[in-house]
Amino acid sequence: MKASFSHHKGRVILLSYLLISASTLSLILTGAISPIISFLVILAIPVSFFFSEELMRNKLYAGAWNIAALLYIFFFIVDTGMISRSLIISVTHLLLFISVFKLFNRVEEQDYRQLYLVSFLSMLAAASLTAEMSFLIGFILFIFSWVAVHTYLNSCGEPFSFLVPDAAFLAETVKAKPPSRFNFLVIPGLLLLFTGVFFIIIPRMEAGYGGGGMRGRMVSGFSEEVFLGEQGKISSSPRVVMRVRLGKKGYDDRRFIHLKGIVLDYYDGAGWRRSDIREYRLREDSSGWFTISPRLARKRGLVREEIYLEPVSSRVLFCGGRVARLRGPFRYLFIDLAGSLLLLSPHYHRKNYTVYADLSLPSPERLRRAGEAYPASISYKYLELPLLSPEIGALAERITKDKPTPYDKAVAIEDYLRKNYTYTTELPPVGTSFDPLYTFLFETKKGHCEYFATAMAVMLRSLGVPARVVNGYLRGEYNPIGRYYLVRARDAHSWVEVYFPGYGWVEFDPTPIAEYDRLMRLRSLSFLGSLIDSAKLAWDKRVIFYNLNDQVRYLAVAKEKLASFSLKVKSLFSPSFILKFLFVSLLLFMLFFFLPFRFFPFFRKKGEEKGSPPWFYQHFLKIVRGKGLVREPHLTPSEFAHLLRAELPKDQPAIDLVTECYYLVRYGGVKLSRKREEEIKEALSALRRKE
Repeated sequence: MKASFSHHKGRVILLSYLLISASTLSLILTGAISPIISFLVILAIPVSFFFSEELMRNKLYAGAWNIAALLYIFFFIVDTGMISRSLIISVTHLLLFISVFKLFNRVEEQDYRQLYLVSFLSMLAAASLTAEMSFLIGFILFIFSWVAVHTYLNSCGEPFSFLVPDAAFLAETVKAKPPSRFNFLVIPGLLLLFTGVFFIIIPRMEAGYGGGGMRGRMVSGFSEEVFLGEQGKISSSPRVVMRVRLGKKGYDDRRFIHLKGIVLDYYDGAGWRRSDIREYRLREDSSGWFTISPRLARKRGLVREEIYLEPVSSRVLFCGGRVARLRGPFRYLFIDLAGSLLLLSPHYHRKNYTVYADLSLPSPERLRRAGEAYPASISYKYLELPLLSPEIGALAERITKDKPTPYDKAVAIEDYLRKNYTYTTELPPVGTSFDPLYTFLFETKKGHCEYFATAMAVMLRSLGVPARVVNGYLRGEYNPIGRYYLVRARDAHSWVEVYFPGYGWVEFDPTPIAEYDRLMRLRSLSFLGSLIDSAKLAWDKRVIFYNLNDQVRYLAVAKEKLASFSLKVKSLFSPSFILKFLFVSLLLFMLFFFLPFRFFPFFRKKGEEKGSPPWFYQHFLKIVRGKGLVREPHLTPSEFAHLLRAELPKDQPAIDLVTECYYLVRYGGVKLSRKREEEIKEALSALRRKE
């Protein structure tokens, strides 16, 4: 009895620790807990497991923990205001402290029940801190742990009786019924099923992510302005910025190179910015689409871009090509005079939006015929230059001296910069001149994409060709499994747009792309990397970005499928189908009725089903019944065999063999070998012949 009681105690404690470990794991997987705190909590859980209840009831021990709890109240205030600077993070730290406190002071029944409550609150905190797929691991483990704890505690009369010092008299009440498979498998399955149903019915708001971009750090990330002349090294950040799928099924389109962000038109000699910050609100139509260009919206051959944007500290939306229309989970969308698309405020939360854009490029012949009849608004704004060194204009004249059209001049400058200058992530010093562009063109001849874009735009303007700089991203790595582009922070890029009358703005990129790829380590994703990131995108698409529009769409698809199934069912009851069904049924009936059962070996061992005697024992009973010996219901096989030995002494070996094999098969779960089955058949045949 004492051993059983000890076993019960260990099971309750072990299940409780499993539940706490699951909730703690979920919090750690969010990445919001510092490594030091995570290590201390992970260490405290197994250490507390080995602490005795006698020690926990010691007054000095309990007093020390009470003092620690009192001190933590002051630490919580400091943590909220100075360390974490986030209420939810500080509350998460508090939950972890309460968990550790209760694990080291589990002396009452209420301590265990409070631990269960804290574990549930920890799961809620984890859900609010992350939207990553890793949370699913801790969530599933928590579900099964919760069901296990709940099932076992309910099966015990006094589950926490071991906490009572004189609990010997309760030993009889702590016997627990063994948990069934229903509790451990069916209940969690039903919980997950109902969770999925509620997931489909009830859409969620945006995922809870903290803001914060890459401010104050020299990272190869997107910027809404360009500043030349900085020194240092641009770090290559692998942080994922967005994932872009082209077309409904996803495909790799070589025309899709640049993801346009912000257009910069004013150059002051040290950098680029927007000269006019006026923005105009776009209105969505009844179907939720924002029309950017009515003319393009009527064009055929538009490419569908599905963009999953991670949290970034910018208002800018990124799109490839010339945008015709756009739809996303936002009410306010603005456009500036240069065509940049912006939200009302920086999107510190994940965004999923769909774009239809024109990725086609005009032919060189068409651009050569475009001419130089620029509108006054274009010439005034996109030919403006500050006071520059005359050598820059002279270099532009020398590069394009035999180029008759603006298109040929743009191509010549683009090729010249690609072939004669080097891309580098090392930001060079200013040099002898205070003009960073002059230093790049005539001294260092090394720079990053912003120098190349600036050089081309300025030289084209000096030749009377309207040009501007665009900041955005390159298309990044293509994932062949998920069939989308993975764009990282290191893919941030600057390029040039040149204006052609009758067509508009055309992209040019003077940066040496091959050298850029080598230094920024742009590689195709490995198979494993593609597989993992595809799973992340599937999680984001089906869980994080699920909204009311998706709910309506899925319900409409379900309704359509149901209607289609109903029509198929109705078509089944046509006269021709009924005749075919009757004919096939008649053939099957004749086959099973007229053919002898010996042609179907699987009928031979029909008696081996659970709850019935083995096939050979049924034959044995039939044979001895023919000899006038019937087994009474109250006799066991062993008792019946004892009676048969007296009546049939010559058949004792056969009787013993059949009875022994009966017990092996029925209660021992033994599968008879082919040799033993042959021996049984021979014994039965011999017994039958002696009738």
